[in-house]
Amino acid sequence: GPYQVWLTLYDALRFDFLDSDTHVTAAYRAAQFDPPPVAFAPPHSDFGLDADVPPDGLSDWLVVRASLTVAEAGTVFVSGSLWDSVGQYITGTVALAELAPGARTVDLRFPGHSIADHGRDGPYTVSMNAGKFGEFNFTAYDTHLTRPYLASQFAPVSGQFFGPHWDRAIDSDVPADGLYDWLIVDVGVDVTLAGGFEVQIYLTGADGGL
Repeated sequence: GPYQVWLTLYDALRFDFLDSDTHVTAAYRAAQFDPPPVAFAPPHSDFGLDADVPPDGLSDWLVVRASLTVAEAGTVFVSGSLWDSVGQYITGTVALAELAPGARTVDLRFPGHSIADHGRDGPYTVSMNAGKFGEFNFTAYDTHLTRPYLASQFAPVSGQFFGPHWDRAIDSDVPADGLYDWLIVDVGVDVTLAGGFEVQIYLTGADGGL
């Protein structure tokens, strides 16, 4: 310090601007204040993770291992955003970890299919924020540049909707009473990787009601 404080006054009910002012603090030293509860401590690292059993040679996740210095024990919240080499957003993720004080790491997992679908090769830039969970503010910010991965090294999305879809109504009563008992929607899915899938359907009326 000294530090400059900018003050703005609003009406709490109408949020109307009322006044502004400034204040200059005393000449505090930064060392007089507690360190942040969590801070980044680069270098960070990254690797592709093939989670399939048996492995298929394609990475299902891009894992960024963020290095941290933790000053206070507790739950740490880390968020990350992945950007390509021309600054276009690819995907984001968050991680929660219960950490003791000291040098620690937290893994941020970015889905590989988002990178494969994006189609642009690396290296990728990761922007990261960290803080104590529940305190509603980040105390640390850092970036990390990954290795020069190829987008084709990552597994594409395993399935996606493939329209058009169909619907039909069935009167299952015997004998039929002329009223439908079921509305059936046949959904088309394009599967690129074999596996189990679940389709969730919500039916709404013309007014948008569920």
